Amino acid sequence: MFLLRTSAFTRLAGARSFSATAAAANLSYNRATLLGNVVSDLRLQELNENRTIVDFTLATNRYHRNREGETVQETDWHRIRTFVTPARANLYNDILKKGNVVLVEGSIRYAKYMDKEGTERKITNILADKVQNMGEYRRHHREESAEEGSGSSEEAY
Repeated sequence: MFLLRTSAFTRLAGARSFSATAAAANLSYNRATLLGNVVSDLRLQELNENRTIVDFTLATNRYHRNREGETVQETDWHRIRTFVTPARANLYNDILKKGNVVLVEGSIRYAKYMDKEGTERKITNILADKVQNMGEYRRHHREESAEEGSGSSEEAY
């Protein structure tokens, strides 16, 4: 087991005094950050007047080289779930469309359920606490770059 100075652990954990060894044994972190494309329509489920569940599927791509040296693209599918106010759910429904690039930050959650045939299924969800539409940002950024490049010799980035 590695030991860090107690002061580093106290700053990291936000506590004033405790054992560094105890902190190392109890320290954990569950965080997911994804940047990908929305590939499904949003599903909204109202829990009560203050909370709505928003579910959608996000696709992310990974690239690697196979044995022949060719670049291979693999796509991962992520089920995103977030609990928001009804007003925020309506906003998400208006701006998050299929094909939009979205940044999602949250934690990984696992669940089990029984399908129609009675078989137990396991699913992985990303419980999002931040969902940001990057499609609008990218489109705006490209338009600005094109305008700057049209009358200038500077290269757009």
